[in-house]
Amino acid sequence: MKPATKFAALNLGMQSVTMAVFERAGDGLTLTAYDRSGLVADPAADASRPGQLKIALNELKTKLGWKSGGAVACAIPSQGVFTRFVKIPEVAPEQVSQVLYFEAQQNVPYPIEDVSWNYQVLPETEEGKLGALLLATKRDQLEQTVEALESAGLRPTLIETSPIALYNAFRYSYPDLQGCSLLIDVGARATNLIFIEGDRLFIRTLPVGGSSISAALQKRLEDRSFNDVEEYKRAAAFIPPPGNYAGAKDAEAAEAGKVARTVMTRVHNEITRSITYYRTNQQGSAPMRAYLAGGGASLPYTLEFFNEKLSLPIEFFNPLRRIGAATGVDPAALSTDAHCLGECVGLALRGTSDQCPLQVALPAPSLEAAEANRKRQPFLAAAAAALVAALAIAGFYFDRAASRVAGLNAEAAALAQPLQ
Repeated sequence: MKPATKFAALNLGMQSVTMAVFERAGDGLTLTAYDRSGLVADPAADASRPGQLKIALNELKTKLGWKSGGAVACAIPSQGVFTRFVKIPEVAPEQVSQVLYFEAQQNVPYPIEDVSWNYQVLPETEEGKLGALLLATKRDQLEQTVEALESAGLRPTLIETSPIALYNAFRYSYPDLQGCSLLIDVGARATNLIFIEGDRLFIRTLPVGGSSISAALQKRLEDRSFNDVEEYKRAAAFIPPPGNYAGAKDAEAAEAGKVARTVMTRVHNEITRSITYYRTNQQGSAPMRAYLAGGGASLPYTLEFFNEKLSLPIEFFNPLRRIGAATGVDPAALSTDAHCLGECVGLALRGTSDQCPLQVALPAPSLEAAEANRKRQPFLAAAAAALVAALAIAGFYFDRAASRVAGLNAEAAALAQPLQ
């Protein structure tokens, strides 16, 4: 199938939805437009998330001029997805799916009939073993996302997780890096750690993110709602340097800084444990560099904090290093938001190219049924056309036969008349 020339990608975060439109030009991609719409930050409002998504998606679709019924690819948050790396004995290719189904039954913490799951076999790292990445999420949650997309007039063609999209974007953007790189994606509710070392991959999701700072700060500012605290954090909070720092504007800002540093210290501690696990259990190498991505990394001095803690060269992830930007895209805004567009770039690569290292999506039953119906439509149309043609041929045959019989009857009547 010929790759699409224009493609829309959606990053469905927990506190914001980002939509980006890309266009293929020759062998490259061009970002033609993007925008972001916020969701209610308070976790207590999660029950209304499908409705919030519908409103945000309609708003973005209108702003970017994406037509109703247009195809989109989506990345969903990682905290609702179970991710596991497994090793299985080397078996025949036709047996891999069956063996991994058994592994999924053993590893996924939900009944297998209640989840949508998928896998991808990874490059071999151990003789006699096959490595695989298992992904699973609750089916009803996935269907809620599909319903929100369709109710907003969008046609989802691909649903994958945020770390998968980020990994593909990273491999495309930094193709020549040697050694191990660590991508730290700080989201609202979770932080994804993605270890990238050649073809080797390891992902760990930490249940700590930007909202953890807001939740901890709200306990100290009890007179404010969660949403008010979130807004205050975005406007005034930062991660102060160690020691007695006197740069805060007021006592409240200083308190917010202490809370932010405490939460990010938890993240750093988990990063240290994850590096140890990656080196001992996955036979990987120590990271040589680190990259920051995600909305949570936008908090002032986050880069300096991790530089201090990790003692590694660190910079913001730039997924647009090999992607152009159209003249209508604001370069100043793009320089600020680039590290938040990794998922959209990874999705665009999946939609316009077959050259992505990871090609594992989560199957939604409703989308699979719709796709099966779409694939059957040409055959049904051909069968209907064949039936109509057969009826026309039969009608033509019987019409000719009736005319022939009428002619023979007329000849017989003409011969019988004198004899009578």
